[in-house]
Amino acid sequence: MVPYIYSDKGILTVFLGGKNYQISNTSENFKRVFDEVLSEDTDEAQLISLLDFKKKTETFVHNDISIRDGVLFYKTIAVNNSLTNRIVKMIEENIPAAPLVNFLENLFLNPSRTSIMELYDFLQHRALPITPDGCFLAYKAVRHNYMSKTASPSGEFLDNSIGKCVQVERWYVDDNRREGCSYGLHAGTIEYAKSFANGDDRIVLVKVNPKDVVSVPLDSGCQKLRCCGYLVLSDYVEDITSSVYPPPEDDPYDDDDDEDDDWYDSDEDEWDDEEDSVGAKIVKRLRQFSEELQ
Repeated sequence: MVPYIYSDKGILTVFLGGKNYQISNTSENFKRVFDEVLSEDTDEAQLISLLDFKKKTETFVHNDISIRDGVLFYKTIAVNNSLTNRIVKMIEENIPAAPLVNFLENLFLNPSRTSIMELYDFLQHRALPITPDGCFLAYKAVRHNYMSKTASPSGEFLDNSIGKCVQVERWYVDDNRREGCSYGLHAGTIEYAKSFANGDDRIVLVKVNPKDVVSVPLDSGCQKLRCCGYLVLSDYVEDITSSVYPPPEDDPYDDDDDEDDDWYDSDEDEWDDEEDSVGAKIVKRLRQFSEELQ
């Protein structure tokens, strides 16, 4: 048996010949490596070949994110969770993973580690769509005239009209998740938005950058979040079920039938002229304001 460390994050570090090798428990070679490590008669040459095996794709590097031997690193730190495991799998299988990689990059721009970890709770509770530039979509209840249902610190109600980029100072947003109703911009799942709406209120679709999330309160079962900014995209018409929106044509995680995507003409790369297409309107907003929250 050779010296090794197995972290609670699922990363196995093996020490051989003065070098250390790392492999994730999501790697296709992990079981063979672990069995060889625990063997009473370890074949070190075989073990090194297993640890140094060539991936189906070349080593992935994008800005501060890299994937080496089935492990995703942010700068020099190995990160192992459901999101990074999915990214690794998609990269290894040559599936476009740019939206998730961009999401992870935006997430690591969040100055609060607590906010990062709480956002995982929110997204795992109800996987909301991720946009190509690495933000995500959520729902919000507003008054019939698009004004906020609660007032800002100055006593003014905030305009949530379509196309508005709504922002407050980050320090103003309550970062204590144990506080239910408190200061900050709120958005959440469609269930949360519907529970907060009443009478002639509207529900709108908003785009949130992960770096702007401040806390995920516990009082609503992690169905809502507090943030310091979002972009109002459209009125709510129907739930968006795609994991990435708009969904790539070859997204294996998109459960929607192909006929549901008729508003997009992939051959000519043009949007249909159907004015009532909520998908077309959302995508136009995403294009028009893609840099707003960066």
